[in-house]
Amino acid sequence: MLYQLCKKAAIHCFPPLKKYIECKHELNRLLSEMNIINRISSVIVTRAKRMDSLLKLIDRLKAVTDEVVIILDNTDELIIENLKKTADSVKTIPGKGYFEHYVQDIIDSASFGWILRIDDDEMLDDSWTREELKRLISDKYATHYLIPRRWMISNNKYISTMPHFPDYQLRLFRNIPGIITIPQQVHQQMEVAGEIRRIDHLTIDHYDLMFNKTEERLRKTEFYSEINFNKSAPTRRYYMYEDYKFGIASTVGLERAELNKDFVPVCDNAYSVIVTSVIAPDIMIMGLTYTAKVKLKNMSNKTYYPASNMSPTYNKNVYVSYHVYGTDDPDNPISYDNARFSLPSILKPNEALDVLVMVDMPLQDGLFYIQFDLVEEGVTWFSHHNDISYYPFTSVKVENGYGFSCSELAEKKKLFFVGTPEHGNISDHAIAISSLKFFEDYFPEYYVIEYTTGEMQAYFPFIDSVLNDQDVIFLCGGGNLGNTYLTEEEPRRSIIKRYKNNRKTILPQSIYFTDDEAGKNELQKSVDAYNDPNLLVIARGEKSYDFIKSNFIGCNHYLAPDMFLYYSKFMDSKPSGEDVLVILRTESECCIDRDKVLDILDSCSLQYRISDLNYDNPQQSLHLNIKKEEREYYFQNKIKEIEHSKLVITDRLHGILFAVAMRVPCIALKSADHKNEEIVKWFSGGGCVYLGENIKELPNIIEKLLHVKVPEGYSFDTSLFLNMANHIKLLIQNVSE
Repeated sequence: MLYQLCKKAAIHCFPPLKKYIECKHELNRLLSEMNIINRISSVIVTRAKRMDSLLKLIDRLKAVTDEVVIILDNTDELIIENLKKTADSVKTIPGKGYFEHYVQDIIDSASFGWILRIDDDEMLDDSWTREELKRLISDKYATHYLIPRRWMISNNKYISTMPHFPDYQLRLFRNIPGIITIPQQVHQQMEVAGEIRRIDHLTIDHYDLMFNKTEERLRKTEFYSEINFNKSAPTRRYYMYEDYKFGIASTVGLERAELNKDFVPVCDNAYSVIVTSVIAPDIMIMGLTYTAKVKLKNMSNKTYYPASNMSPTYNKNVYVSYHVYGTDDPDNPISYDNARFSLPSILKPNEALDVLVMVDMPLQDGLFYIQFDLVEEGVTWFSHHNDISYYPFTSVKVENGYGFSCSELAEKKKLFFVGTPEHGNISDHAIAISSLKFFEDYFPEYYVIEYTTGEMQAYFPFIDSVLNDQDVIFLCGGGNLGNTYLTEEEPRRSIIKRYKNNRKTILPQSIYFTDDEAGKNELQKSVDAYNDPNLLVIARGEKSYDFIKSNFIGCNHYLAPDMFLYYSKFMDSKPSGEDVLVILRTESECCIDRDKVLDILDSCSLQYRISDLNYDNPQQSLHLNIKKEEREYYFQNKIKEIEHSKLVITDRLHGILFAVAMRVPCIALKSADHKNEEIVKWFSGGGCVYLGENIKELPNIIEKLLHVKVPEGYSFDTSLFLNMANHIKLLIQNVSE
């Protein structure tokens, strides 16, 4: 009772951070004699859908904490009675739905000075003990702890790669309302004022992926996407893990490196902190980030502090890091100076400490050694001051993730599809999706390997190791060939120059170099790079085609539609919307007055919706970059949005193409370059696309198109892509040496 009164007083007396500082000593004085402040209430908010696992969790919590409180979002009397038999307290508070709405109830329901919050689909691993928790909460300066969480896919296996592990969660915190900021939105993080600590030696096991089937997890990601679209991609990555590359580790039998020597006595060498064991998978996939648990032993007479909590008498930051060596040449590291990880807590003389270290796998397959080490930043590595055996080599086998060894892959006919997007513009992702369908239909004999623009150059050594003379390279199409998007153009030049002897095809592009000094300089660089008889550059419009013939005279050239239109053959759309969909640019390629367009629509008394094809658009509060594993999901969402429209008004090229593919009438407004004018020429027969060159004519055009019905059998003529495929195959057969 006294503790609850003190908590209420803390809410009203002080502003947030000051509140904790000023009331902490008073609370300590009042409660220490009652043995309340250094005790733990564990709290579970649950609907009790899985009683067996919930009862096991309660038993586990009773073994390590002082109180188990259930906040029940359920009014079933039988469930309530069963829970009251095992939990210390059961509070029935139905109907709030999300955890964030229950934070205040968690605070109010806990009797003791610390709260351990656990979800009903989680479990504490075997490392948790009552004694260890008592040690943690005895830290008089700490107010909250971050605890690593493992996403389990079976009873003894978990996803060991980022972001699923370590996935730190704020779960252990002081029960003082004045220092807690209650989240106002779903999936918003709770905040606690005061000093934070990190725990790396205890783990929470999360069983959501086991408890819920794929369909249920997909529904969950779509639901969270509706609540906060900007968090839809990371949420999807957690729950739909099968769509991504990931690594697996076992919860048993993982210790990989252990010192057999007897520990030396505490010594005067300040750098005598050694590695005593490493827990990590023995097989990993290249390019992924794995988490290893590294145990340190402080053999010096110095005390080491976390980088975020440095002692005034020892102010040089000390971190854990690692070095990577090839097993064929262990004296020369592949990468030596890697990411740093602070100590999770103070490391005193003769004490041991676990540290979770995220290790980036090399971008090539093979056998490697990983050596964990400590570094005093800007000064020295600890291994330079001790016997090297105190920093043992951990051997790992790195696989390429393609299901073949490097030598087997080198023998295969491969199609490298490079330069695909990772940004938020769904237009370019639509091109990538359509291109992959095109390869599947017309180049089935090739094994397809895709690298995004961001990945491409990093994977050059791997490509070099498996490339053979039969392999072909396709570079993603779009509208970025020129000096407007040099982050795309420069990597494209690089790969063309690097692989001179292989057949390379740039899929349909719009080409645009500015008519100024900068544009002319960049054009010359592209001319030099594209002077390659094994290169085919495909234009997606006549102006671009003429430009290629006039400037890129050392390569082959071809004219074909935008690659996205190939996907139209797979669509069976029946538009059913009542709204007008407006998709307008907000960046440099916009040459119309956006506000004037919207004013005209308002004057027409039209019901319209504003959308965009770019999910990374700060002006619309969108901040979402799309990974290649996620593109299909967002692509299908955009298709549904356009299908539910009766008219599309857009100055975006792919706004036009989406409308054509979905058989929705479209008004194509002018763009700053010639893209839209060129693309409209491909649609002479359907009567569903109208080029609006003057926005003053919009009311008349809108009136006309609102009464246009796209012919039932209308579809884009995708046989043009068959001709393109045959042309590419002919050039492949005649590759120049």
